[in-house]
Amino acid sequence: MATSRDDLKNDFSDGKKPTGQQFQELLDAYVHKAEDGLTLDDEGNLGVGIETPEARLHVDGGLKIGDVTADLAQIAPGTLQWTGSKLQVFFAGKWENIWSGDAILTTKSLLSDLKNKKVTAQNEETIFDLKFPDKAIQLLKVEFKFDYTKVAPKINDKQLKIKIISPVNGEVIFTVSYSPSVGTKTDQILSTIVTGNKSIENLGKFILQLSITGTRGELTVTMKNIIVTCQVRP
Repeated sequence: MATSRDDLKNDFSDGKKPTGQQFQELLDAYVHKAEDGLTLDDEGNLGVGIETPEARLHVDGGLKIGDVTADLAQIAPGTLQWTGSKLQVFFAGKWENIWSGDAILTTKSLLSDLKNKKVTAQNEETIFDLKFPDKAIQLLKVEFKFDYTKVAPKINDKQLKIKIISPVNGEVIFTVSYSPSVGTKTDQILSTIVTGNKSIENLGKFILQLSITGTRGELTVTMKNIIVTCQVRP
């Protein structure tokens, strides 16, 4: 068994006469660059099997990880684990699958016709049973096409607010607000990358909620279509 650091300190404390065996144990307690294949450079980069690491951790060869048994409250976001069948990353208080079994994740987009739904300050519009692509597990991007008219008084603070909501528990999966310029415009595109790693696995459908916010001025929006881009399983 390796000698502990406290034991080594005691062996070499003032007045002691360390033996040859104790000197050997002291040397064995240190990492030897040539023999152990570890390098720590002046920038704090650690190389395993490589003398000139180019990242905080640079491994020359495979990297094997296991599962994390710590309480969820003690796990830092961004931690990776391999459960034996799934590669996962810890985010927003839970484990999210990156890869499962022999599945290779891809992306897929799906366009839905919003049938020229008109939204004003007086008629919040809720559209049910819109579909995600088959086998979708994560929402990546949302794109809308719409026309609008924004009347130009001295002040117009009207905005279009859009939410994508889970039909299972009412959780807001995605939300965005858009403040158009004054005038009448057609075929406007609002494209947004989704952040936050929101899982949509097993949902299949979603609810789209459209509303006009603000207290001054007028804004009328005619929604034409929505394109959702998702990460999907093959």
